[in-house]
Amino acid sequence: MYSNILIVLLLVYSTMPALSTEENIAQQAILDAQRDAKTDINKPLWLSLGCCFGPIAYAASFTRTPAVSTQKLVGKSPEYLNVYSEEYRRKRKSLQSTYTTIGCLTGALISTAGCLVFIVSEPERTPIQTLGIVIYSIAEVLASLSD
Repeated sequence: MYSNILIVLLLVYSTMPALSTEENIAQQAILDAQRDAKTDINKPLWLSLGCCFGPIAYAASFTRTPAVSTQKLVGKSPEYLNVYSEEYRRKRKSLQSTYTTIGCLTGALISTAGCLVFIVSEPERTPIQTLGIVIYSIAEVLASLSD
């Protein structure tokens, strides 16, 4: 009787390290995917798409599925590949939509500022000069926010 209990306990405890190893693989894959997604994203592209095309670019940021680089996945386990691929795509889509939103809002601010410039332009300045001043001011504010 005691030998049966001992065998059951050994079986239960022998599978514990395997479970923690699988969890560690999944956690490492998630961390690697998030890091790689942040470094692989083309920020200027998504910011400019959002600024120029607004809601169309925002919709595209959700529908475009980014490709996973296979070079980083050579020699990894199938579980790592699945978790990494899923998390990488999820994080890239999230970053794409975030940068597109920022670009869209920036475009809206610039457009609004341009309209206001033409409405309240000073007589001694041309509307283009005033627009340049406003765009420069917006760029300074955005630069201070990113720091």
